[in-house]
Amino acid sequence: MHTVDLLQAARQAAEHCGIQIREDWLAGECAVCELRGRIVVFINPSARVSEKLGLVLEALRCRPLAADCPLSPPLRQLLGQQRSA
Repeated sequence: MHTVDLLQAARQAAEHCGIQIREDWLAGECAVCELRGRIVVFINPSARVSEKLGLVLEALRCRPLAADCPLSPPLRQLLGQQRSA
């Protein structure tokens, strides 16, 4: 699975789990924040795809994943690898 496809799958899973993803320029920075009890991912549109994917995966690790959370096998494997690192 390509990085762009993984990013799309990760974004869908994150949004399904209640994580808000916002793309904004924000002085070139990207971040995962908790605002009013909700996890929000701020992504700079000019960031590399791998950086965007890393942020969304970081946000997914902050939330307990529901059993019905739609994770493709490659995404599930990637999350597992990152969790054990």
